[in-house]
Amino acid sequence: MDTASIVVGTCLMKCPQPEIEMREREGLLHHFEIVEGQERLKRPKCVIDRMVKEYKRPAAGQDVADPETLRPVPVLHQTIDYLYSIVTRPNSEWYHIYDYVFDRLRAVRQDIVIQDIQGLDAISLLEKIVRFYVLAVYRMGNKITPSFDPTINNQHTQECLKRLLSLYTEVDGPHSNQIEFESIYLMFNLGDTSALLHYLDLPTLIR
Repeated sequence: MDTASIVVGTCLMKCPQPEIEMREREGLLHHFEIVEGQERLKRPKCVIDRMVKEYKRPAAGQDVADPETLRPVPVLHQTIDYLYSIVTRPNSEWYHIYDYVFDRLRAVRQDIVIQDIQGLDAISLLEKIVRFYVLAVYRMGNKITPSFDPTINNQHTQECLKRLLSLYTEVDGPHSNQIEFESIYLMFNLGDTSALLHYLDLPTLIR
C-alpha cells in the first residue's frame, strides 16, 4: 500500500469529490477535464482522472483547511506530474495550458502552506513548481495575453524561489538541485543588491 493510501481524513485524488460534483453540476469544468466530444454541451461530463483541484481564495464561509480537501505530499507530487503531462501535450494552445496549469499549481501551493509542509518534501514540490514559471517566461517572454502577465508570473516565481532558497539553508544537505535554483534566482534578480549579498553568503562550492 502506498503512502497516500494510508493517510486518513485527506483527499487521495487530485481533486476532492465534492468539488468534482459541484463543478460538473454548475458547468465549471475546464477544457482539459471534459469528456472528448462534449466540449460544446452546456453541461458536459468530466473525466475523473483529469480533474484537478482549482485554486480558491479564502472567503467568508469557506473552509480551505478542511482535511477532506487537502492533498498529502504524494498526491501533490502526482498532481504536479500530471500537470506537466499537459504542459507537453501537443496540439494545445500555450495560453490555454498556462491558464490551467498556473491556477492548479496555485492550489498545490495553497495545500502546501495550509498543511505547513516543510523539509525535503517542500523542497521537491517547490522545485517542480518553479520550473513551470521559468518555462512560462521562456515561452512567453514579456508578451501579455489574457492568461499570461509577466509581472504576475515573476511575482509567483520570486515567492517560490525565496522560500526554496530559505529551505536549502534550513534543511541539511547537500541538495542536488540547489545550484540550478540559486542560478535562476540570480538571473531573475540581476542588479539587485540583496540578491548579490545572498550570493556572496553562499558556500564557496555553491558559488
